[in-house]
Amino acid sequence: MSTCPETGKVAAYHDGELSPDEHRRMERHIEGCRLCSRELAELRRLSSLLQSAQLPRMPEDALERLRARCARARERSLVRTAETFAAVAAGIAVACLVLFYREPSAQPSGIARIARNEVLESVVLSAGPDAGLEANGEYVLARWMVADLSLENGK
Repeated sequence: MSTCPETGKVAAYHDGELSPDEHRRMERHIEGCRLCSRELAELRRLSSLLQSAQLPRMPEDALERLRARCARARERSLVRTAETFAAVAAGIAVACLVLFYREPSAQPSGIARIARNEVLESVVLSAGPDAGLEANGEYVLARWMVADLSLENGK
């Protein structure tokens, strides 16, 4: 029995999966190749049989069971999504509580805070506006931080 290297492309030609150029090339090939022509005829016959076949109808009770299962699956999915969002929100709330309500001993004492402010202020004042910081706003931000911290300590 003879073989043709193009036989593997006959199904793609039949299903319309080839590019327009490749489709035209296969069309010309099939006209001159008995093997590919028979393959295409067999594919067309099988497609015709499948299209004319009657599909079995699903019983109504089976269809209702399928619909009920789909509805339950959607509900479970929605509940899982809500549970996940609730867990994430609870995690965020716990993290915020930990960050914002630390023990007072973790906060610097009044003396340490004043010392820290004085160090910041001396760094900012020693840099001054001539140090090139003013151009990008760092100097202004540093001055604001020192002023805010000084107010906090009643300075």
